[in-house]
Amino acid sequence: MFNSVSIGLLSVQLQALLRDAEDQKWAFIPETWQFEDRVGEQDIYNVKDLITAPSTQRPGKTEADILWCKSYPRAVAILFLLDRYAFWQGTSPRLLKAIDDIRQNSPSTPVPPQIVIRKARVLTNAGDLQGAERVLDDVLSPDKEKGTWTYRSDSDRAIAHSVCIQIKGQVQLKLGERSN
Repeated sequence: MFNSVSIGLLSVQLQALLRDAEDQKWAFIPETWQFEDRVGEQDIYNVKDLITAPSTQRPGKTEADILWCKSYPRAVAILFLLDRYAFWQGTSPRLLKAIDDIRQNSPSTPVPPQIVIRKARVLTNAGDLQGAERVLDDVLSPDKEKGTWTYRSDSDRAIAHSVCIQIKGQVQLKLGERSN
């Protein structure tokens, strides 16, 4: 599924982000890294620009061209960094398919709440409300058989759970409207 990647070929900033993602430093990528065309002094990175930047190590390639690997935790970390970019490009279903493949081949590999929540939103938009509920339940009540995300703080856990509860409420409202 994934080709090997030499992390040394990536920019120093992207290497640092990838290490942080592998270390589960955040439950969600900070939004200002994702949405701003220009980052301010208080912001660290613009992930979109980092991913689409030409590689200084491999002329004619972008950083995204060399971001593929065989290590499932690293693959999840890469997909985590690419999640919102994939959403902007309309390719979330492909990213989520890759996550599903990883979960099937390596159930013990933790998946970031941001990606699990993205899947719930995609399922909701596709009309699979029960599927969305099941996905959200994976964050709210993790299965010990699957890889469990390690939150760095109680506030990270609370934010992820709050988002899940909010979306689950919207899903249940839609389910209630369907039954009437």
